[in-house]
Amino acid sequence: HQELTINVANAQNSLIIACIGYSGPASYSLSNRTNGGDVRITLGQQYWDLSLIPTASCSLTVLSDIPTEQSGLDRMQGRFACPMLPPGGSGKPTHTVKIADGTFDVLMIVES
Repeated sequence: HQELTINVANAQNSLIIACIGYSGPASYSLSNRTNGGDVRITLGQQYWDLSLIPTASCSLTVLSDIPTEQSGLDRMQGRFACPMLPPGGSGKPTHTVKIADGTFDVLMIVES
């Protein structure tokens, strides 16, 4: 299976998008139960994670995945949406979050 993992992070915050079965630019339904799909957002001690509800899903659309001049490095652009990301983490009362129109434009390391 081809796997797509986008992992953007700094010391306190991160965004992870994962999909098993990636086959190039297309639209994908991310579901942990179906394709290991996951979206996880971390802000400090708090996080929101699609995998906390096995029946939840998000959408991922990869608009382009183009090799750059540097071997093993692609530029990928796309968008994602999650109607509901459940909270986890810090133990503080929190709420679900909705991502209506997330976008990304990243350089991807291509590994075989």
